[in-house]
Amino acid sequence: MIPSAFILVFMASSLMNLVLSAPLPNTHSGYGTAHTRQNHRCPDIEYSLEDRVIALSSAQFYTGHDSNACGLYAKMNRQDDPSKHYYYKVVDLCKDCDKHTVALTRNAMREFTDSNGLLVDWELVRDHNKNEETDQEDKSHRHDKDEDDTHKNKVYRGRGTWFSDTYGSCEESFSQSDLIVAVNEAQMGEQYGKYSKCGQQIRVTARGYPGKSVIVRVVDTCPYRHCNYGHLDLSRAAFQKFAPLSVGVLDLEWSFL
Repeated sequence: MIPSAFILVFMASSLMNLVLSAPLPNTHSGYGTAHTRQNHRCPDIEYSLEDRVIALSSAQFYTGHDSNACGLYAKMNRQDDPSKHYYYKVVDLCKDCDKHTVALTRNAMREFTDSNGLLVDWELVRDHNKNEETDQEDKSHRHDKDEDDTHKNKVYRGRGTWFSDTYGSCEESFSQSDLIVAVNEAQMGEQYGKYSKCGQQIRVTARGYPGKSVIVRVVDTCPYRHCNYGHLDLSRAAFQKFAPLSVGVLDLEWSFL
């Protein structure tokens, strides 16, 4: 006969294992605070506190046995404005953060507020190249054309800046008088793989400049430390279709053709 005390201990242990193995909720509500100290818990990711990146509390940083959130993206919005969101790469562990608290670098925080903190809703995105898509298992078996079609007519919004390079990650030379663009790393896809955006065309419009649009060709990648999800880095010629270079930053809406 098995002692009652043993049965209770076994049941408690089994229940605890179920709790520990259960997947974390997809969405979280909490406080966004300033990330001011690097703990280097993602050894393969180099970053600066000037980059637009985030660190998570230990409760959310560790996503399973021997796995963590390094390199994943978090889709985040203010709790009082769910219509406007940004994507940030997870680059570190925040040792001093409570559960559901997210630590944002200064430049990431400035996209939401000028203060040192705010209430946010956020969720981890495990496949940032298709982070607004569904049915992930089917997508792994699509042909190139099928993947291209999922992006057509889908409108994205983000910052627009300009750059001065003449050679990019798509391994071709170009001129700043060309109508070209560097796409943010999160949406660029595998540079030479099945989902690469190299050579694709994008139609771009800018808020505040009605009636103006430009079609640009993808020739380069803008790294996550400079370009957040939705961000495009335009050639000088493309930027000047909307405004002088001195304007610096545009509010873009764009879609793949």
